[in-house]
Amino acid sequence: MKQFIRLLPVFLLMISCGTTEVTKDVSSTDEASKQLKIVSEQIENRDKQLRETGVDFVAYGSEPFWILKIDKVKKSLSIEIMGKETLNISLASMEYIDIMNLQIQNSKADIQITSQELSCIDPASGEVLPYKVIIQVDGDSYSGCGKDLRTSNVELKVIPTQLNDIWALVAVDGKELDFSDKSIFRPMLEIHLKDMKVIGTTGCNNFQANAIIGCEKISFPSFPMTQKYCPGYEAVFVKGITETATYKLENMKLQFFNKEGKEVLRFKKVD
Repeated sequence: MKQFIRLLPVFLLMISCGTTEVTKDVSSTDEASKQLKIVSEQIENRDKQLRETGVDFVAYGSEPFWILKIDKVKKSLSIEIMGKETLNISLASMEYIDIMNLQIQNSKADIQITSQELSCIDPASGEVLPYKVIIQVDGDSYSGCGKDLRTSNVELKVIPTQLNDIWALVAVDGKELDFSDKSIFRPMLEIHLKDMKVIGTTGCNNFQANAIIGCEKISFPSFPMTQKYCPGYEAVFVKGITETATYKLENMKLQFFNKEGKEVLRFKKVD
């Protein structure tokens, strides 16, 4: 694999969207800005090198790592999948290369590429890309994220990958909760960025819900859960979840805010 394809993941893990937001302890705002500049330069250099080799569209994923590169001028594509031979395919017979739905059948492989204009998070770095991409090669399916290098700008958009964790509720509406009564269990949630889902417990009922997560925004279109009756903080927890519009992640503390910017829920990372 070519070295420039992946950015410096350490820096990406430290920076969220915007210009100065930090998701791990750094010495100062100046340090955060410095890190952001480094990452932005890495993205710009990577995309520049790809463009210089004629790549118009790039997509990549992990588990296993793979990368798709399409050159619309030379009408060619290449697919590199870790552990497998690189596929170099000519698209010269195609009058129009449709990255949204591309099917190829030849002696080398049967390939289908589908793309959706849907914000997609690269789980390895947290970078937000404008396309969700699925490639199928000889029946094997690989999912990832992509972008058009001829139209995409190099503004860094990164969702902090530290969200991928288990979070325990500590406060509602800015007030610390009391869990000294051992019969009351703490609400907890686990965020899965790759699938855009959250699972967890209200302290009594279990839930699994879809999530819409952006650089600063987070919401839950529905919140299905089991229907046991129980005491504790379930009611205020669910109310806070339904009101949530934005989030802030800092110093291992996750805060949810409503549309007015008021903190509705606060969580701590579970070790």
